[in-house]
Amino acid sequence: MIKRTSILLTSLFIVLLIGTFILATNHTFFPNWLAIGYWGISVLLAVLLLGNPKNRSLYKLDGIQVVFIYTVCFLLLQYIGGIFIGFTRSPYDLSLLSIIKNCFPILLLIILEEWFRKIVIAKAAGHIVLEGLLILLLAGFQISYQFSSYQLDSAMAIFTLFGELILPSLANSALLSYMTKHYTCESSILYRIILECYLYWFPIYPDYGTYIYSVLRLILPLTIFLHLNSLQATKQFEKIHTKRKISDIVLQVVTVIFLIVVVGLTSGLFRYQAIAIISNSMVPTFQRGDVLIIEKLSEEEKESLEVGEIIAYSNGSRVIVHRIVTIEKDSSGNIYFTKGDANETEDDYEIYPEAIIGTANYRIPWIGYPTVWINEAWS
Repeated sequence: MIKRTSILLTSLFIVLLIGTFILATNHTFFPNWLAIGYWGISVLLAVLLLGNPKNRSLYKLDGIQVVFIYTVCFLLLQYIGGIFIGFTRSPYDLSLLSIIKNCFPILLLIILEEWFRKIVIAKAAGHIVLEGLLILLLAGFQISYQFSSYQLDSAMAIFTLFGELILPSLANSALLSYMTKHYTCESSILYRIILECYLYWFPIYPDYGTYIYSVLRLILPLTIFLHLNSLQATKQFEKIHTKRKISDIVLQVVTVIFLIVVVGLTSGLFRYQAIAIISNSMVPTFQRGDVLIIEKLSEEEKESLEVGEIIAYSNGSRVIVHRIVTIEKDSSGNIYFTKGDANETEDDYEIYPEAIIGTANYRIPWIGYPTVWINEAWS
């Protein structure tokens, strides 16, 4: 049975890679009918080769309860946050017929994928390699489904693809496989229905942007996993509010706080933003591989900038961090001129207040080197 499972997963993975390559080459999205056909055939082959095992989990209701509570609270918190961030009007028709039309292919895909996951998980018999391949296959499908919308023409585009699509897809696939193995596939189906269909149910949704939403999609599966794993480890399933160890709670809180801080710093959502330095133009003040914490400025604060301050500003698609050496005025306001401390000449362009992001006040050495290496490899 292990051999059959291995052959099936490998074959489907190869077919998926070929299909993704063809669609990406033609800049075409994965059509719903093709996705449904792919998973319909996959389920049929799995049933014929591996059988259709029944779910005998004793903790079926516990998994469903945890998933329902966390996903609903997640959506509630999202919408509460939208009060401060703002909302976007849904582009979808909210008539009953349109909701059914939009959600039906998604529901069918979810059921087929999770049915396939349940069969393979049952027959993999704890085989780590096969379970890992299953996670990659199902995550790979989610990635290929949206892959054509990304243009991989720069190092930043690769970062965007990795952060917005690949990482969340792997995290969700791993969580779904864990839930199917230790609880029930119904909890996985419920998780996906709530998170993948809610956009078709409401007239507005929070305008966090793709990046923030992707990070939130990392936080949610991690939090659910920590909770379910705690229940699984202690074997206390009689009540959903089972008392957990303080260490488990502390781990969850610290993890969530860390991720929120990372999101805030890298996205620029809050007053402070982190920027990795990829050149040595400001040596010895800071150097390549350092990360600077940029304090964002209001329009009034920009007008108060003085010669000698280090500012971060946009120059085309790049962010430059150099020192102000001259300030001139015209009828519209201040014009700034900058220079890198290690450069012999000033920068040969004018900088207007609208291009300025903020001032560089804090330095964290070395931790920006991964960004430097990827940028150099791409260049």
